[in-house]
Amino acid sequence: MSNIVIIKSGFQKINVQDLRQSSDKKGENLFLSNHVKNIEEWKTGDTSLIKAQVIRQTNIKQHFDVTLEIDVNRSVADRRCNCPAGLGKNCKHIAAVINFINNENAESKTSQRCQWNVPSVSKNSELYSKGRKIKELFPKKAYQKKYEPVELDNINIVCSLSSMLKSARATESSKTANFIIRELIDTVVDKVCTRNCLNLYRHFYNYHNSLNIYVSSVPLKRILHEIFYENNITISLNELDSICVNTRGQSDSQIWFAERAIRISASRAHTIIARKSKFHELADAMTTEKHMKGKGLKNVLHGKRNEGNAREFYKKITGYDVEECGLVIHSSQPWLCASPDGVVIVDGAPKKLLEIKCPVSIQNKQVLNKQGKLTHPYFEFHENKVQSLKQSHAYYTQCQILMYCTGLLECDFFVYFPNLEYSLLTIARDEAFLSQFIPKLEIFYVNYYISKLISKYGI
Repeated sequence: MSNIVIIKSGFQKINVQDLRQSSDKKGENLFLSNHVKNIEEWKTGDTSLIKAQVIRQTNIKQHFDVTLEIDVNRSVADRRCNCPAGLGKNCKHIAAVINFINNENAESKTSQRCQWNVPSVSKNSELYSKGRKIKELFPKKAYQKKYEPVELDNINIVCSLSSMLKSARATESSKTANFIIRELIDTVVDKVCTRNCLNLYRHFYNYHNSLNIYVSSVPLKRILHEIFYENNITISLNELDSICVNTRGQSDSQIWFAERAIRISASRAHTIIARKSKFHELADAMTTEKHMKGKGLKNVLHGKRNEGNAREFYKKITGYDVEECGLVIHSSQPWLCASPDGVVIVDGAPKKLLEIKCPVSIQNKQVLNKQGKLTHPYFEFHENKVQSLKQSHAYYTQCQILMYCTGLLECDFFVYFPNLEYSLLTIARDEAFLSQFIPKLEIFYVNYYISKLISKYGI
């Protein structure tokens, strides 16, 4: 990584072509009102990253964070702000920072005249030099005529109270009608979701036929193993469809837990491939029920709370349609399964997968801190940009198994924080990785795991 030079004053001008005129004017007003604070330029080679804070107009105790990426020609290559309008990259806070940098009269704090011990404006003002009367300082509020009470039926304002009152006064017939309508809507939505999920799995099945499948050629050791595998693991295409449809709620589905327990899942695969010995102990641990608590439970609950918002935010920033699906079992190697967080649809067909992470441990941290160090332990970082997911990390293994089970060639790895910060990387299917580790997973399943499953569930 190149050395990082941090500049806090004497900025070179930058170029920006497509900033909205209205935003530029509002940004200029913010700059002139001294709302731009703590501006720094992190320079690496010919490119740099400018970070600044812009104080909110409505609350001076709060601020928005603005980031500008500057290329070799001092042009703004990318810009971000965490305000609600920042997604469009044309907000007034971005414009304020650009005005600050490009203003020839912008001075550093040390070049400005000393401000301490200077009397306030109010003490020097002639407005208060001879005093004012109390009634002038605190004028009476204008009298507002009270409205006459009206019947509930005449109220058209949509609010929680009026909705509750109208619901209480509704007749039994209208309540029944509303219930039937909701049931019909739920039925239609469920049928549409079921049809979409079936279409997804048929696409996955077709993709498997055109891609490499990696096997270990290790036979099942005992007749009991063969019986268990035939009764519980071997599965028809219609059964695969049914499981995918009926487990759309994933961790909310008992079927999801049951089918996943007798297979190796994408989220557990890394534990196996990283193990060098004591495979019997690992198989024991994987078949032992554990009640989640403490930090692990906190992470899971945080992820479940934010996954839906993350999926909607991903759809908003990418413009993609995303379908949810349940447990996907590999059609040729049914001992292996995966649960995608979403399937990206392009022209009516699955294009790539979506894997969402909502980490609670680094939710308020930037990808790169002020010391130039990564806060995300699973990213590889080069030349001021996140370039890849570490191949040695469990998340990389999870993405590869997801692609192997679905037959898709790409997976968008999306790290989301509730304050609308995010990181997005597209991971490609890695044939070298899969050819090395899929057989290792199969050997573990045949030699160690299936025996523990028979001990726990019978044949």
